[in-house]
Amino acid sequence: ILAANELVLRRPGIGALHAITASNSHHYAFRVAAQDTTRLLLLLQAAAWIPMFRGRVLGSGSSAAQGPRIDAMEPVSGDERPALDEVFDEIAEDRMGSARKVFTFARQGGSPRAFMDTARHLVFEKGNDAHDYKFSAAAFEEIIHAGEAWRPHLMAASAMLFKGTAHRDSPLLDQTRQALERLTS
Repeated sequence: ILAANELVLRRPGIGALHAITASNSHHYAFRVAAQDTTRLLLLLQAAAWIPMFRGRVLGSGSSAAQGPRIDAMEPVSGDERPALDEVFDEIAEDRMGSARKVFTFARQGGSPRAFMDTARHLVFEKGNDAHDYKFSAAAFEEIIHAGEAWRPHLMAASAMLFKGTAHRDSPLLDQTRQALERLTS
């Protein structure tokens, strides 16, 4: 899970997104499997898939990586906890800066639930394909299951792929608003 999220930090995109959703599906199957042998097989499969995703996302050279390692996340400076509105307002312009603010928010006791509620609202408002929805479902599930020490890291990495307030509204949302306006006028 951490290795998949690190790929999102280092090079956000569809390949890293699929690393997270695949890891999440393995994790879910692991949690619900009844037999230990099945659980061990799922763990091995999940571990084996990460190098494949890493090769596709980062390529063969380490120079392809852009962001930090997941265990090297740095909080933003200052004593004040960043506001979620500020984070999601800036996410379209500065993903890494927003990720660092999310990391700081979480490390300073910010509510994971408030973070997920804000992100979820924006996914419904701004999401434009299935990847937005399946990524957010996987990210939220892993944030919930993460231990306290790693939850800020997962929250920060997820910010690299979430929509922000400056992103364009979903075409479906636009169509729905137009239909409601016609009905009410």
